Amino acid sequence: MTEREMFEASFQRPRNYFRLSAEEQWRIDKSLGILDWEGDGLSDEDIRRYKLHYQEPRRINAAN
Repeated sequence: MTEREMFEASFQRPRNYFRLSAEEQWRIDKSLGILDWEGDGLSDEDIRRYKLHYQEPRRINAAN
């Protein structure tokens, strides 16, 4: 699998991926075939897209 294919496969991870245990992250990445992904060659747009995927949704304060 190429770096680009691994990048695209990373979007199959759950949005809460970075809050999971290391063991759970490893299991997910193994199932996606991206254990060796290094994230090389990403454009600014790729990085923005990646960050947005894992960004916590903004909560609206109902009191205001």
